Amino acid sequence: MTNYLFKMQATDAAGSATGEVKNLEADFPGLHYSKFEGLELQGKAKNIYKESYAEQSGPRVFHPADKSGDVAHEETKVKLTLLFTSKVSYRSFLAYLNSGRLFYWDTARHLKAWLLFEDEPNIQTDEIKDGGYLVVEFPFTNMWGISKSCDDSGTLV
Repeated sequence: MTNYLFKMQATDAAGSATGEVKNLEADFPGLHYSKFEGLELQGKAKNIYKESYAEQSGPRVFHPADKSGDVAHEETKVKLTLLFTSKVSYRSFLAYLNSGRLFYWDTARHLKAWLLFEDEPNIQTDEIKDGGYLVVEFPFTNMWGISKSCDDSGTLV
């Protein structure tokens, strides 16, 4: 069985990596990955324009590829669900999320997203017997509006 890694790294406002890479399950003891929903979503294109005129047979289209550019996408909403067997780890991870913008990627899907945590976490389960655990859903905004292909180290490919 393959052991996948789930990683995050702090960024600056321009999207350049600034912090050390965090291996979520190793650097936050008691954190266990459950699922990440929305990594395959793609936001609506922002920089494609279409104009139609009565005297034309078809629309006039402006596409960034016409000038060797890339399509820009509207932001999407994604959700990371984690299980915590330690409330100290939960609080430490929450403090990390509140430190600013973050890259997320994993070695399972080889997809990278640029995330902003701006909403409240949704605690789905708060079980206190047998040592206790939390199942928490973290909503993020993917500021790229898409997830980009990357290698195991998070370098875009």
